[in-house]
Amino acid sequence: MSTTTTTQETVSDAQQGNVVIERPRPSYGYLGHDNNGNHHHRDRATNTVYVTENGYERFRPKNASVYWVRVHGEVHSTIDLESTDLEAWVDHVDSTTGWKAQPADLRVLLQRGGLR
Repeated sequence: MSTTTTTQETVSDAQQGNVVIERPRPSYGYLGHDNNGNHHHRDRATNTVYVTENGYERFRPKNASVYWVRVHGEVHSTIDLESTDLEAWVDHVDSTTGWKAQPADLRVLLQRGGLR
């Protein structure tokens, strides 16, 4: 006969959704929040932009030397940057939807090639 011990774990709504991105912070770039309520995330490891309903969560795994970023939820669009320039994507969103908020240094980094 075996005994099973159950434990109760609190799981937030964000934890229940699909994990879209989970990367060390240096491999992630937040592009902004558009006027339709979507968040734009760049995964530098795959050179992909994900447009999601949720922002990002920053966390530090046990024994990790850097912070990590995790994005949960539904993906509205996936943009492969092999066929589209990052600056062109940011400009496209700016002209079609508009940005509600963007990191203050995003345009400077784009001009200097820092997000490539």
